[in-house]
Amino acid sequence: MFKALLRKEILANLYNQRYVITLLLMVVLVGLSVWGIEQTYRLQLEHFADAQLRYEEDAKAAKQVWQFMASGVTTEKKPGSLAVIGRGLDDEMARALTYSGWNEVEVGPIKLFSPLFRMYSPPDFIYIINIVCSLLALLFVYDAVCGEKESGTLRLTLTYPIPRNIVLLAKWVAGVLSLCVPLALATFGAWIYLYFTPAFELTIDHAMRFLLVFAVSVIYLSTFFTLGLFVSCLTPRPTTSLMFCLFLWILLVLGIPNLMPMIARSVRPIPSEGKIATEKQHKAKEVSDWVSLNLRSQIHDRDEYLETERRLIAKALEGIDQFRRNRVQEQISLARDLSRLSPSACYAFAAYDLANTGAASFSKFQRYVIWYRHLFNDVKDRLIAEYRRQNRGKDTWWGQQDFRTEDLLLIPRFRPLDIPFTESLGSALPDIGLLAVFNVMFFLGAYVAFLRYDVR
Repeated sequence: MFKALLRKEILANLYNQRYVITLLLMVVLVGLSVWGIEQTYRLQLEHFADAQLRYEEDAKAAKQVWQFMASGVTTEKKPGSLAVIGRGLDDEMARALTYSGWNEVEVGPIKLFSPLFRMYSPPDFIYIINIVCSLLALLFVYDAVCGEKESGTLRLTLTYPIPRNIVLLAKWVAGVLSLCVPLALATFGAWIYLYFTPAFELTIDHAMRFLLVFAVSVIYLSTFFTLGLFVSCLTPRPTTSLMFCLFLWILLVLGIPNLMPMIARSVRPIPSEGKIATEKQHKAKEVSDWVSLNLRSQIHDRDEYLETERRLIAKALEGIDQFRRNRVQEQISLARDLSRLSPSACYAFAAYDLANTGAASFSKFQRYVIWYRHLFNDVKDRLIAEYRRQNRGKDTWWGQQDFRTEDLLLIPRFRPLDIPFTESLGSALPDIGLLAVFNVMFFLGAYVAFLRYDVR
């Protein structure tokens, strides 16, 4: 009996005009999205290659040591291959970073190839599934029960000795399978297109991540399909069901994910950059005064004195930076936890983590930036010590010596590594689990409501 009902529901979906529209929209929107972001990715790769050459030429242009100390080394992260399915925070991680001898790390602006990119940035695969396809799933199912009641089909079906739970399960399985078809066509069509695109170097790791993003997308769309089925079991008319579905979609997709970060910002405020800068100035002056009072009489060499002062100031300022980073992390964690009341936020967190463009990747990238700064400072300190030894006994300042461009080879390449697949999966599992919980909750609600549903 279940197979017959399942076949009936699948055929009804296939012949439904809304299903055809859903299929076409998914395939066309995902295809256009992947094509548009692939074009952007080509431009990013070209810019990255040109920027690397320019940065090397700028570093080699330093004629004297003090010029190298002032200009430093500029570098940036290579664009992520999987940003084509989910840009996430990839633009934030692709900013230029300048490591100089006397200043902190300078972060460049977000790269825009056209001002219109800020106004009309191409939506990625994850965005389309999150926003557009979740709405399509609700519009596909809002009248699954109340519509059949209004037409009399449901009453006729239940005149046969068929348990109601079997009828409901057949509707759910048929609906989810029907949604999987356009999603699979769009997803694997995008993968084939990217696989034969020379700009992308896709690996087994990328394929596994792509497949998992598809699986999470199926769970996410089934969540909204089950929610729509639940609402349809609670309402007597399709128009009422449609209004409730639209309200819930606005609340879960547009409301909670945008409201919760504002609440987190109020509960866990972060000191402004201006306040941090002022505090750094006061701290630097305080350390400088302490060094002048306690160490000037002990250190007679001027260069050694200045270097000691610089190191102590840098250590004090690092504590202020660490305090601000901790506050930022606390705010992000609170915002994520509150936003998980919405399936939309859970899907976005899981999918972007799997695409290596989520919050976990950004946190690891920030840690690498800090680690590289310490590494750069260690190399720089060794170079300064060597130049000072060579300058002993001379009347000129050590910074006026000719800078040897071969010393640039001592500075390691800036190559932040992506999060391993297992670690990305571990970060995404809590959100995937919450999506499964939402599915079960909505289906249980639909089950209880359908058992008591008046088909007359």
